[in-house]
Amino acid sequence: MSAAIYRIYVCLVLEKNNTVLLSKRLNTGWMDGFWHIPGGGLEENESLIHAVTREAKEELDVDVDPADVKLLYILHLNKQTLGFYFITTKWQGEPKNNEPNECSEVAWFSMDQLPEEMSPFAQRVIEGRKSGKNYFYIE
Repeated sequence: MSAAIYRIYVCLVLEKNNTVLLSKRLNTGWMDGFWHIPGGGLEENESLIHAVTREAKEELDVDVDPADVKLLYILHLNKQTLGFYFITTKWQGEPKNNEPNECSEVAWFSMDQLPEEMSPFAQRVIEGRKSGKNYFYIE
């Protein structure tokens, strides 16, 4: 039996007062111009929690205590990619666009009034947040 090799990424939902912070993708080659949940790839020898707190600092310039992060959703894509979406309501600093070469802006959106141009993955995760579902497989 051969070992499976997965591409793994992490994203962090910052939530406050029934709003969520989204970033608008730019120059990435995937869903550019669409709103998505901030995140990035898991690095070698890195835990999921370390990766998501690192990405929060890199992309949004906020500090997140690993103890305040909870797993929200797992998106299993095409048998080779796993996306782990975490959530927190606590962080230090004011979120800002800290990667202007890959993101044109960040903004808060009501969970009930999300932008039309939103990635389908982000839509699925936010809907999962509202419905209590926490896993989806896309072939």
